[in-house]
Amino acid sequence: MKASDETVRRVWEDRIETDRMCRYYGHLAQRLDGLGDVLQIASVGAAAGAFVSLLSQFPAWVPTAAAVATVAGIAVTVRRYPEKAARSAEICRQLGQVHLELEHLWNGVWAKDDAELVSAWEALSERQRSIVERAPRELPLSRSLARRAQMEADRYWAEQRTTA
Repeated sequence: MKASDETVRRVWEDRIETDRMCRYYGHLAQRLDGLGDVLQIASVGAAAGAFVSLLSQFPAWVPTAAAVATVAGIAVTVRRYPEKAARSAEICRQLGQVHLELEHLWNGVWAKDDAELVSAWEALSERQRSIVERAPRELPLSRSLARRAQMEADRYWAEQRTTA
């Protein structure tokens, strides 16, 4: 039995959704990595400035530098930006693999019978869900990044429809 329109629609929608999520977690990884870098630079810079000033006279800005170093160090430690950036990048990589497999499935969508297509689609959808199931507890949600990823995916897939 040939693939049903409903199954074809599901494969198409999952291609788009996986692309959007991959874009989101890629952008999130970049943002978290940048935040971690800025805080680490601020922490090291302020601590170094405070240390250098202790070796000379004690200027009035030393307590401020020490406070900045302390706050930035605590933020990096508590917020774990580098770890979260790595986790987000890993989610992006795994979703990218699922997306490639969905692309492959899509390319052969009319060559498969409905039962075979549904089985392959369900397996990929389950992998996709398992990849992101813990993400809301592990990673921050950014509405601005979600909107950006959605707009990029919408633009890309609109172009794909017009060129196909």
